[in-house]
Amino acid sequence: MVGKLSASSRQNTLAAALKEYGALRRTINAAHYLADETYRRKIARQLNKGESLHSLRRDLHYAHQGKSRDRFWAGQTEQA
Repeated sequence: MVGKLSASSRQNTLAAALKEYGALRRTINAAHYLADETYRRKIARQLNKGESLHSLRRDLHYAHQGKSRDRFWAGQTEQA
């Protein structure tokens, strides 16, 4: 039983350390984003590409009067 408790506390310690590491990485990334204008432009470009793709898919789906023409889910999601 003592072994299980100590293993459990090690996992909790590891989980806490990983959580702190994740918070540190997010903070570093946020500071980098705020400090570097070219990095912000790069991120905005990537976001705009994704939004444009979604807009194109939405427009193509409306061109088909909102009907999916494929029987299978994978084909329906890639239809537009």
